[in-house]
Amino acid sequence: MRYLHTIIFILFIIVGSAQAEVMDKESSLTINIYWGLISSILCLLTARFTPWFLLIIVPFPIFYFYALVIEILDPFVGKAILKETGNIYIYSSYGLPVLITA
Repeated sequence: MRYLHTIIFILFIIVGSAQAEVMDKESSLTINIYWGLISSILCLLTARFTPWFLLIIVPFPIFYFYALVIEILDPFVGKAILKETGNIYIYSSYGLPVLITA
């Protein structure tokens, strides 16, 4: 019985490591939307009331979406992301920074 538990445990380890995907290491669509919407609202309010404070607020979403777009443009990782998530993830990664800019 003890050997059976050991064999089952080893099989779970092997199967779990074999199914690692690209999106396990990337942020989800929900996180991207939160970053885009919250950053847009913060930038809008900051630009309205204290425009000089934009120098502090704007770099955070820029760095986040820059890193995301770099991953999407990678020839190997980008294709795997597109295959796993579909077009909506790619479109939101390009569209949400435009929303922040607008």
